[in-house]
Amino acid sequence: MQIDELFILNEACNYLNLLKNVRNYSDHSIRAYRTDLKNIFLKNIDKDLLFSWNETKSIYQVAYKSSGKVYHKDLAFSEESLISHIKEQQKTWSELAPTTKNRKIACLKSFLNYLYDKGFTELKLSYQLYGSKLPTKLPRYLSFEECYQVLSFLKTKYETDSKKYEVSFKLFLLLYGGGLRVSEACELKWSDFQWKQNSVLILGKGNKERIVVLPPFVVTKLRAFKNNDLYVFGEKSLHTRVAFEKIRELGKQVGLLRPLNPHALRHSYATHLLNSGTDLRSLQELLGHANLAATQKYTHLNLKELSENLEKHHPLHKKKKA
Repeated sequence: MQIDELFILNEACNYLNLLKNVRNYSDHSIRAYRTDLKNIFLKNIDKDLLFSWNETKSIYQVAYKSSGKVYHKDLAFSEESLISHIKEQQKTWSELAPTTKNRKIACLKSFLNYLYDKGFTELKLSYQLYGSKLPTKLPRYLSFEECYQVLSFLKTKYETDSKKYEVSFKLFLLLYGGGLRVSEACELKWSDFQWKQNSVLILGKGNKERIVVLPPFVVTKLRAFKNNDLYVFGEKSLHTRVAFEKIRELGKQVGLLRPLNPHALRHSYATHLLNSGTDLRSLQELLGHANLAATQKYTHLNLKELSENLEKHHPLHKKKKA
């Protein structure tokens, strides 16, 4: 079976439409898969013409021509040479982070499964690709004292320069006060808040809705920011890149020892709630995790404290000291 470049381009568009309109993947995931497919299969096609988005139909389409030039080459792949081509591309990944390599592998396996399910390949080629096993990485988080230090800094600075620190203040309240993902915070609208219930309706990954209950202090502060804008951050949503930069700069100004980012504030929210006695199932709902395994990584602090308590209070430790 021969698979040419134009065929790959067409099916890549169909695959992206499946991810967006059927499987409800986030825009961030779609961009990552789109970039990976281009880099692996279609490097010679103009970036601006690849997978053009049709706003009216809400689908990706192939842009075949531009200024009379046709982007179609007589490049053909058999199933065997398709895998060979992919493995040749993998050799260029040596300097990439393990997580990035695994993301590319996941994209390829998913796309190859799509081709198999559609009957375009006779073999399930995804079985011939393997990801790397990654070491468990504990989430970066701040101590409660550090979070309070950031909050005190924001309260003081906002009183003297409200315009400069308003965005940072709102982000801190949403990321640490509500445990939102940075993308969720940036897209938040004032109409999403249910002020009497101290809660906010969040549209999370996969367009799944959840209700997050906010501490009264956070609700009071956010309500004081409310104006006639559609979004919390203005007439349009805030770009996540701007949010990252605001939080990074905030960490520098406060004088934290390690760089601060939005994920660290969300992780701090989860860690502090868990240490205060919140059960994993409730925390899973608040964070919007699809499964409990994603939430269990936050038990790391409890295990550390348990180990310290055992060392301090276990009878064998006392006998050893005697």
